[in-house]
Amino acid sequence: FPSHDKSLLAGDLMIDDNVKNIEGFWSFGILVNRPWNEKFDDPDYMRANNWKEIIGIAKELLEEGVF
Repeated sequence: FPSHDKSLLAGDLMIDDNVKNIEGFWSFGILVNRPWNEKFDDPDYMRANNWKEIIGIAKELLEEGVF
């Protein structure tokens, strides 16, 4: 369901293209690369270009026992 306040959502992983939504999430977040967030540079955030990369990151986190 659509939510404008993503801090209300619960889960183990958030996938979003908005930096503010990822920053406000309490657990792990994957920032989807888009033109409007390309200048955001923080090594603490995982980034992906497409769903294949997102799935790869999620699998790695699962294998590491992160969630």
